[in-house]
Amino acid sequence: MKTQILLLGLYLTACSLAQAQDSHTLALRFREKPIVPMTLNGKKTWVLLDTGSDISVLNLRDQDKYAFHAHQDFNQKIKVAGFGSRHNQLHEVTNAQLYFGEMRLKTDFYAYDITHIVSSIRARTGKTVTAILGTNLMRQYGFVIDIGTSTVHVDYQVKEKKNKKQKDSAYTIAKNTK
Repeated sequence: MKTQILLLGLYLTACSLAQAQDSHTLALRFREKPIVPMTLNGKKTWVLLDTGSDISVLNLRDQDKYAFHAHQDFNQKIKVAGFGSRHNQLHEVTNAQLYFGEMRLKTDFYAYDITHIVSSIRARTGKTVTAILGTNLMRQYGFVIDIGTSTVHVDYQVKEKKNKKQKDSAYTIAKNTK
């Protein structure tokens, strides 16, 4: 009898949680490179989705503009080859809230001066990127980059909030019917 009551309780909890969340898909088109708009600490910016990078890096030179904190830990174990030199000491980032649409992206962010990469991308696309998101974050959130259709999409759950008004958005959000 105790087992049946426990199972019933778990079932009812699962049902109430399933009703409190809606499944959405955020889909964006891009040109040439997978560069998409995001929001960093409340300010709109462009972000490069880089499947060749394992980590997510913010441009160190943008820390004042976007109000994130970067500090160098000399005991840090992470040193990265690339960015034009052999081993680069990265800065650890705190106070960085990155949003893709309404979805907050949480990961360990690092900072490095990527000005030369930003300049190269701006010369080819006209967009100034603030961050390079690596596969660590894209895997964690299930990003899908479709080069053939030049789209990026990600499925996510939204918790329903009472009395929340629908906001207009520049993003395409399609409600899943699964």
